[in-house]
This record gives sequence, structure tokens and C-alpha cells, in this order.
Amino acid sequence: MEGAVHPAARRTGVGTQLLETALGHARTTGAKIVLSDVEADTSGATFLVNKGFRPVLTLVHTRLSLTEVDIAALVEKPHPGYRLVSWEGVAPDGLAESLAGAHNAMNDMPVGDSGRKARRSGGTPNGCARSRKRWPTAARFCTP
Repeated sequence: MEGAVHPAARRTGVGTQLLETALGHARTTGAKIVLSDVEADTSGATFLVNKGFRPVLTLVHTRLSLTEVDIAALVEKPHPGYRLVSWEGVAPDGLAESLAGAHNAMNDMPVGDSGRKARRSGGTPNGCARSRKRWPTAARFCTP
């Protein structure tokens, strides 16, 4: 489940109405659990805990600002046998199968006490259905 309430509309019951509607729909479809992603220590996290949700898994997202770091200092030396390949959209020919294998290898991530199992092959990589623009990059092994 994913949702948001504009800051100006918070504490007016809008979030509760949205949540009740989503939970009602989940019940009618036979759902046994409802999961929601929320940043820790935010008003959204407090809201969900107050509605009976309980934290079951904490993920840590990291970010590197390329405008604030010396890239040359990060890259110590070339790595013979590998080259970087980037693309937008569908993976290029020759990479799709190994990329799918890499995604499936990550599907055994811990899921805490969320009530769900780690995703198996055929699942969508976390977040790929969202409308963010992504530029995947892979280190491809090639014979020198």
C-alpha cells in the first residue's frame, strides 16, 4: 500500500479515510496482511503505528551525490576484464538473462516479520513499477 496526504490536509481525517478505504478493499479481495513502506521517524510512520501497523523491517537506502565527491579518488585503478554498460528502458540484448539472474539472486533479502516471503523469480525488482526515471548500469565481464 502506498499513499500520501498533502501537508495542508493533514490532521483533518483525510488520511484515515484513505486508509480505511484501502483496508476495506484489501478485506474484500481476501488479503491477509497489508504492507506499507514509510520512512522511519516521520509523521507517516507515527500515523500508521497509531492505526495498528507495526514496524517489521527497516531498510537503509544510501545515496552518493556525484557533485560533492571526488570521483577520481573513488576509482583507484581500472578493473581488467570488466566494462560498464548503461541503458535506459529495456536491458540491451545479451544482458537481459544475466540481469534477471542478478535480480533473482537478490530476492532472498530478509523480509523481517512482514508476513511475506522473499520474492522468487518472476517478480518485479523493488521499485521498478514506480514512475521514476532509472538508468541501470552493470559491470559486464568480458575477456581481455
